[in-house]
Amino acid sequence: MQAQATLRGGRMSIGLFVALMALVITFLLGGASGYIVKALTAPVSNGTQVVTVPHSEPQRTILPNRA
Repeated sequence: MQAQATLRGGRMSIGLFVALMALVITFLLGGASGYIVKALTAPVSNGTQVVTVPHSEPQRTILPNRA
C-alpha cells in the first residue's frame, strides 16, 4: 500500500507535462526558424556598382531683352 502511494505521489501532472512540452517546442521552433528563413531567402548581391555623375555648373539660358 505504501509503495503504491509513493509511486502515485511522484507523478507529474498532465497539465504540467503539456506546458513543459509546449515550452520546449517553442524554443526549438524559435531557434530553428532563423536557420529556415536564412536557407529560404535569396542571397543578396554585394557587387552593386555606384555610378558617380560629375558635378557641373548649371546651364545659363540667355533671355531676350525686354524693352
